[in-house]
Amino acid sequence: MRKNLFIMFFCMYAGFLFASGPNNPMYWQGDTTEFIFQQDGGIRLNSERAGKSYLTSFSERYLNTSWEMNINMDFNSSSSNYIDIYLCTDASNPTESLNGYFLRIGHANDNISLYRKSSGRSYKVIEGIPKRLDFPFVDVYVKVTCTLSGEWEVYSRLNTEDFLVSEGKAAHYQPINVTNFGLLCVYTITRNKAFHIQNIRINILEENHENILVNTKEAGYMDVVFNEILFNGIEYIEFYNKSNSHIDLSGLCFTIRRQDGNIGKKYKLSTTPLILETNNFLVITKNKDNVCDRYFCDENAIFKELPDFPALNNSRANLVLLSTEDILIDEFIYSDKMHQELVTNKKNIALERINPFDDTQKEDNWQTASFEVGYGTPGYQNSQYRDEKYETIFEMKKDIFHTCEEEMMHLFYYEQKEMKESLQAHVYNSAGKRIKKLANNVITGAYGNLYWDGKDENGSQCQTGIYILYLEIIDLKGNIKKVRKVFTLNNC
Repeated sequence: MRKNLFIMFFCMYAGFLFASGPNNPMYWQGDTTEFIFQQDGGIRLNSERAGKSYLTSFSERYLNTSWEMNINMDFNSSSSNYIDIYLCTDASNPTESLNGYFLRIGHANDNISLYRKSSGRSYKVIEGIPKRLDFPFVDVYVKVTCTLSGEWEVYSRLNTEDFLVSEGKAAHYQPINVTNFGLLCVYTITRNKAFHIQNIRINILEENHENILVNTKEAGYMDVVFNEILFNGIEYIEFYNKSNSHIDLSGLCFTIRRQDGNIGKKYKLSTTPLILETNNFLVITKNKDNVCDRYFCDENAIFKELPDFPALNNSRANLVLLSTEDILIDEFIYSDKMHQELVTNKKNIALERINPFDDTQKEDNWQTASFEVGYGTPGYQNSQYRDEKYETIFEMKKDIFHTCEEEMMHLFYYEQKEMKESLQAHVYNSAGKRIKKLANNVITGAYGNLYWDGKDENGSQCQTGIYILYLEIIDLKGNIKKVRKVFTLNNC
């Protein structure tokens, strides 16, 4: 349900309705004596001169917002007679230098266009349909939307039309401390009573996005951290938001620190608002399809393609995460020597952070991604993730497996505290003969599973009977942990 409130100088910013309420200029600031505030909530210019007249009122709405209104002009607009609707600005007087966005109704092209204003200078964002308002009398309903990610669209409907027409759309964002909504009429002496604005509404665009906006903050030190990196092959970097708030990633960039200690080229994580919710992941890469063709990618994960994503050194580099104001957020010096020693060919094998709440540069807080996940977990929890709650568990899923019920039988599940281990797994029959090798020195994760199709090394179906699953978990010191589990295979 949309929220509608009277807009006052001191009102809340959840959603506003200008159209109804007292015909009283107390809701506005500016040139209030040059406007008539009508009983129906409309506003009409009523000046005795030529020039510019403005009204402004408190509003903090920007992202996830829609603006709607009816505009009547008793003339054909020109470069001397038009109206600017200041949708969101950081100052109260639109005739002075400010930052924000405004909608121009009319002017030389008789159209409706969206502009941004930066330090007082205007830049066109959306060029509306030419000559759309080329009439002796203008009566038009306009609507502007700006999504949570800074995607703008302008719509209009003439009084002779039944449907909204899109004037254009564009993705654009500039950080603004929004404080005001306003309007500015520009007019000659013959048009000083010919502007009429009605039914001004400012509304929340998507209710379910509002909590995200309210709980969003700028990243501080270690709020967002390096969480996974693949630096040899199909390259990507994964970040994790470990803070208790949502973070707007448009305020962050990463770079590579040079050997002399200076910062290299900065790469913005996003040029438009991109909200990384708490306990969520962002993956940056040059080509998402290349990553997701090789590794599992959660459809809800946030990927950001950077066309100029830098080539990462295959041996060692110093990565830095900064705010756009050059405040250090996190720093990580990776090395190919941080991979498990058993890994000889490190191409397309990711290095994962074990615990995001432990030190970034603590070497034993990083481990090679496990074999079971294909050596990479872009966009979801690392295969090597551990915290103090992890216990060592070796669990057979059940005692009897029926080959007629499942094509691949889920034999075994494990969790373990220890790190940097490899696994060997074999199936033996009751006579002690090895009939199937399930894993041969594969990299284990913090947890994992073993599956078997019930067939031997030659691909023949094994007979009904008793079998033994034999595991050897080997750490870097050569210590071997042995596990034996007995189960029954039933061919139905």
